[in-house]
Amino acid sequence: MDASTQFQRAPGAPPLPDTPLRFICHFIARFRWWYVAMVVFETINSTCGILIPYATGQVIKGVTAAHEHSLALVQSLRGPLWLFIGLSIGEVIFSRAGGRCQIILGPRQRQTVTRALYGYLQHHSHRYLSNDFAGALAHRISETSLGVSQTLWTVIFDFWPMVIVFGVSIGILGHAYRGLAELVGVWSVFFVGISFWLATRARPFAVAAAAARSETTGKVVDAVTNLTSTRLFARLGYEREYLDAQLRK
Repeated sequence: MDASTQFQRAPGAPPLPDTPLRFICHFIARFRWWYVAMVVFETINSTCGILIPYATGQVIKGVTAAHEHSLALVQSLRGPLWLFIGLSIGEVIFSRAGGRCQIILGPRQRQTVTRALYGYLQHHSHRYLSNDFAGALAHRISETSLGVSQTLWTVIFDFWPMVIVFGVSIGILGHAYRGLAELVGVWSVFFVGISFWLATRARPFAVAAAAARSETTGKVVDAVTNLTSTRLFARLGYEREYLDAQLRK
């Protein structure tokens, strides 16, 4: 969905936002507490994951400090070991909890988007529906519903954990060596900036690829729908060449 593409609402059509961000937020609001739960679970999961090496370091530090006295060794390892066990269990539990929310919510989110877009399409003019392949329109609905889910999963399960990892890492390094923490902070900002810039460069190609996939799907569906007529007029070879040209595109 391109930022420059705006919905032109037909009379009687259900209201839908006209920008990608507002469009996604429109459907997030319907399942807001599910998304809040996933963000919380991923925050705890990522925090536990990045703190496990810290707990391991505390265990090693305790063994090194009390290697000559068995009682002192037990006392010094009690806290770090419990920390390590708690973080390991927490990482597994909250990772599974976030995944469970994703499995439950994913189909419901796609159904909601598909239902809204189909209701929106129903109010378009006969001319609009006649000038577009039915398969292409169906593919746009399907790809948009899938795109909303993929965008949200990328933000929650890829981008947000990376922010948590960077933040906790910089905080821990700040206590140990401020210069190293500053280096990691600068590198993380540079990394995110370059990634965002590359994403903006790739965006027109993604839009063109989505349009080509929709058009190809529409032509395939149209060719299959009219296969009987193609046989009657002995145009099987022509239809294959016609489809090959679209596939090459």
